Amino acid sequence: MNTLNALVPAVLPLAKIPLGQAIFLAVASGAALVCGLSVAFSRRAVHAAVYMLGMMISLAGIYFSLGAEFLGAVQIVVYTGAIMMMILFVIMLVGVQSIDAPRESERVTVVAAVLMAVALAILAIVAASHTTMNALIKAPDNPADNPVQIAGAIINQYYFPMEMVACLLIIAAVGAMTLTHSDALLPRLTQRFVVEQRMKAYRDKGTLVGQQVPPGVYAQTNALDVPAINGETQRPEESSVPRVIRVRGEARTLGEASPWAARALATEASGGVGLHGVKATHAVARSQAWGMPGEDAPEIGQPLMNPELAAGQTEANPDGGGANSPNSVDGANGAAGDPVKKPGDTKKGAQS
Repeated sequence: MNTLNALVPAVLPLAKIPLGQAIFLAVASGAALVCGLSVAFSRRAVHAAVYMLGMMISLAGIYFSLGAEFLGAVQIVVYTGAIMMMILFVIMLVGVQSIDAPRESERVTVVAAVLMAVALAILAIVAASHTTMNALIKAPDNPADNPVQIAGAIINQYYFPMEMVACLLIIAAVGAMTLTHSDALLPRLTQRFVVEQRMKAYRDKGTLVGQQVPPGVYAQTNALDVPAINGETQRPEESSVPRVIRVRGEARTLGEASPWAARALATEASGGVGLHGVKATHAVARSQAWGMPGEDAPEIGQPLMNPELAAGQTEANPDGGGANSPNSVDGANGAAGDPVKKPGDTKKGAQS
C-alpha cells in the first residue's frame, strides 16, 4: 500500500469512530486551527511562541489518537522540543519590550477562560463515559513498517507538497541571510560619531555628555537594582538602574537598600550636616596642605639631640664604636648621648 496508514482513520465513516475519539479529534483540530491562525496574526513574539506550542501539542495529540505513535513522538521531540527551544532563544536575544510585560487580566478574559474550562471538562466526561480503549480505531499493528510506508507515501503521492515545503525552507534561509548581511540603514557607530552625537545632544537638549551613572554602591549593598546618588543634586539617580530592571518593577529604592544613606540625604536636604554631601565634606577639618584652607598643622615635639653629637663629636664606647656602631644596643639612646651599658660592663669596671 502506498497510502499513509496513519491518516486512514480520518477518512473512514464517522459511524465507525467512537464518540469519545470523535470529540477529541474535533477539539484538538479546532485548537490546532485556532493556534495556527493566532501564530500568523499575532503581533507579539512571546504570544506567537505560546500559540505555536499549543498547535504542535494539538497535532501530536491527533497523531496519537489515530494510532500514529511515530508521528506523534516526532512532533513532540523535533518540533515541540528543538524548534521551540530555538524560538525561545531568539526571543531571549531580541528581548521583550515593555508592552509585552505581564498585565492584570480583565474580568471578561477570566470569565471566558472559566467557561471554556468547564466546557472542556464536560466534553472530557462525556467522551470518557462513551469510549473504551479497545474500541479506538488504530492503524494496523505494524510499527516497523509505518516509517517505510510514510516515506513511500511522501515520495510517490505527496511529492509536490514536499517540493513546495522545500522551496519555502530555501526562501526562508535566503531571506534570513539577506536580512543579516543587508546594507546598514544607519551610519557606522565609530568613536568619533558617538562623540559628535553626544555633543549635539548636549548642545540641543542639555543631555549629559559623559557616561551614564552606574548603579549605587554603598556600604551595605553593591547591586544593580539600587539607584546611585547624584553628586550635584544629592538625589537618587533613577536612570542609573538598568532599563530592564526598571521595566520589570524589580528596582529598589534607596531607603530599602541603605536606610542610613537615605537618612543622610534627608538631613542634607533639611539643612543639616549628613553623612555625605557638600556640607559634610566642608565640615571635615583641613590643614592647609597643598593650598587647602583650614588651620595650621599642629606642631609635634621632637627629642633634642646631644650638643656634642650635634657639633660632630663622637662619643667613645667601651667597644671602640660610636653611637651608631653596630655593637650599640639602642641607636636611639646612643643618639641622645646616653650609652647603654651591657650586662658585663659593670663587672669589667669593678675589676679595673
